Amino acid sequence: MWKIVILCFLLINPSNLLLSSSNPYDYSSIKAKSVDEDLTFQTVESTQQDESCIYISSTESIFTNQNCIINKNSGDSTKIEDSNLYGVNSAVLVQGGATLSLQQGTITSKAKGAHGIFSTNDGNVLIQKSFVTTEADSTSGIISTYKGSSSVIESTISTNGNSSPLSVSQEGTILLQNSILSTKGKGSDFGQTKGEEGTIIFDGSTGTAENSKIAVVDGQTSLVIKNHSELKCSATPIKNDVDQCGIFMYQSGSRSMVGNSFNCKESKLEILESSKYYKSAPMFLVTNNKAGISIENCQFKFGSNTFVSVKATDEWGVKGSNIGDTTVQLTDQIIEGDFLVDAESTLHIILKNSHIIGKINPSNTVKTLSIQVDKDSSITITGDSYCSLLTNEIQDGSNLINGSYSWHIGVTPNTGSAQGFFNKNLMIIGLNLILSLLLL
Repeated sequence: MWKIVILCFLLINPSNLLLSSSNPYDYSSIKAKSVDEDLTFQTVESTQQDESCIYISSTESIFTNQNCIINKNSGDSTKIEDSNLYGVNSAVLVQGGATLSLQQGTITSKAKGAHGIFSTNDGNVLIQKSFVTTEADSTSGIISTYKGSSSVIESTISTNGNSSPLSVSQEGTILLQNSILSTKGKGSDFGQTKGEEGTIIFDGSTGTAENSKIAVVDGQTSLVIKNHSELKCSATPIKNDVDQCGIFMYQSGSRSMVGNSFNCKESKLEILESSKYYKSAPMFLVTNNKAGISIENCQFKFGSNTFVSVKATDEWGVKGSNIGDTTVQLTDQIIEGDFLVDAESTLHIILKNSHIIGKINPSNTVKTLSIQVDKDSSITITGDSYCSLLTNEIQDGSNLINGSYSWHIGVTPNTGSAQGFFNKNLMIIGLNLILSLLLL
């Protein structure tokens, strides 16, 4: 049986809440606009503070409607934190195991802190062939928290305010499939993941973030871009110009580093050439975090010539323990760009049928930088490059191309042809070391 809260302060049976221990909000006080159960071709509006247009909470309810219009025309949130974590004042709020299905609908929010769609506490949302638009600051299009999930298919999602990311996952899951996306405000990335778990998946979706990044990956979370998605951004920073980049992977708190992941397959990511940060922003920036980056058969456009920058910063974490520790795996990939690491951080590069054209640690600062190169891969350096360990399936090193520049591997520089010599365990040995052994 469908159960929809239709009156202010209507008490809900606690057995239907299924509240997570990490979600302490008392939903019995949630306000929602009075509506009929069948919303086909109907319009639902709300103009009051902290009042949702639709609120559903029941393990039994599967609420389906078509061609309805949902307008949160006014009524700012009185507490943005409650809006961001629990969905108070969202146009549509689904929680407690409830399921909402919306087809060919329109959701519009014009109030501050009034997110478009919010799923939380095991709530589930399915949006198909619909439009979701938010206009004010601090109003995201889609948010899922505390094991909530949202699937958006063949829809158009846009946000226009500042601090209004298109999608946010905090211990929730979001799928954006074959959809058209756009954001205009600063700090309004396509995807933000945060917390101890959570995932956002862009599957065949396209769009432009005019004043933000493509994604921010925080905490122990993951973000996936796949199936010919094409996402563009301005790489605009929000903190002292430090975090300008296409993809930002970090840990926002000061606790010990945690691990998060970014996976991109058969897609295109771009920093807009019209952006003031086009020539300075790296495609990836990692700080105060242990990050895994996996890329397969993708295209990248950026003007800084820095593909990955791994470093400690003063803006996040505790000095001395806020380094970056990053593994980058490239599969069926060509990357033209540099791999930069500061003296405190670490980087591991794994190449599978892939090719790098650029500099690797050209400042010779990092203590730990390892490279694994399979027989179908190559590296062409465009400046002197340094690493502490290199393993190569091509024993004569012919897939390491240096031109007039020098490879420096371990403590022994290889300044000749940069081809090197390799033994059976694939460890590179400097030419001078080989000669000295032959003279013994």
